[in-house]
Amino acid sequence: MLNDQDEEFDSLASLQREIDQGSPRPLLPENGCLPLEDIHSLPDVFQPRRGVDTDGVADKLFVEDLSNTLETRLRVGLDPISVFWTGKRWVLVDGHHRLKAYRACRLWNDRPVPVRVIEGDLWAAIRESVEENSKSRLQLTRSEQSDFAWQFVCKADPSETVFMEVTGQRRRQYFKMKKRVRELLEAHPDLTRLDLAEKSWGLISISDPFADPEASMDPEIAEDKKAIDWAKIMRKKLGPKLTSRKFSQRQLSR
Repeated sequence: MLNDQDEEFDSLASLQREIDQGSPRPLLPENGCLPLEDIHSLPDVFQPRRGVDTDGVADKLFVEDLSNTLETRLRVGLDPISVFWTGKRWVLVDGHHRLKAYRACRLWNDRPVPVRVIEGDLWAAIRESVEENSKSRLQLTRSEQSDFAWQFVCKADPSETVFMEVTGQRRRQYFKMKKRVRELLEAHPDLTRLDLAEKSWGLISISDPFADPEASMDPEIAEDKKAIDWAKIMRKKLGPKLTSRKFSQRQLSR
């Protein structure tokens, strides 16, 4: 069995090679379930949410709720989780919180879990991941959708058609992101596309965090800092006038 933590996995290209060189998909048991140890998590590819742990989980309280629910559904389990065969292993496409809940539930006792197999190629599996997360209880924000699209462009360098199908973003956004990748790689030859993918689109789209240390700030914090800097300049140049204006306003308000 492959160990996800020991294996170096840094790009969609690596996964595509695994698919191309792997073996045909095995048949599922008649009950449509897989052992927990046979399901591997690759959140870098199949979890578009931000702020997740190594298992692709964003909300631990949600996992606890699912685990408690599972204790009353020991005969049927939770809704099937989505899996995809890579040629070597089953990987989790959608259901990171459900899978974690199964592993956390002692009463489940490591029994096989119900699964749904994703048909098609790698892009079909990625598209499934985005679509399912977009309509789940933990819905993707608009910012998370943009970040996923940015990561997809950086890591996969997809065609225009594939980009639009997988991310649901418009053609204009595709060319905007492609242009930004080209600009940053030209400005910083030592960087890789994976380095770019680590930054959020909200930050990358308005600044170059690799050139300006202050640009690595959260956009809202950066805006606040600009406002404070401008206020200092205004006070320095117009301090007496501002004070006089405030006094006049107070007098008029009495």
